[in-house]
Amino acid sequence: MTNLRPGRPRSISDEEVASWSVRPLNETRDGTHWTVRTVAKDSELSRTTVHRIWQAFGLQPHRQRHFKLSTDPFFVEKVRDIAGLYLNPPDKAMVLCCG
Repeated sequence: MTNLRPGRPRSISDEEVASWSVRPLNETRDGTHWTVRTVAKDSELSRTTVHRIWQAFGLQPHRQRHFKLSTDPFFVEKVRDIAGLYLNPPDKAMVLCCG
């Protein structure tokens, strides 16, 4: 069998490429979108490999147009607390957001 391109043969199978191409588009990760780094960490692939796969298929899961709701069980309570600070802030209060 001849190699179609020069260099080392691929170390990732077509099934792995398909799995890590579709999964970030269909699943949330901790209530948010997937990034190259999070896929690389979960799949044990390099960030470069994940980036090349996404680039080859034109994938951009971080740019999805729909909102993904958090799976945090205390999400509603947290939203109420934050909204309450904005709607009725204490005197001389400062609200900081750390992501």
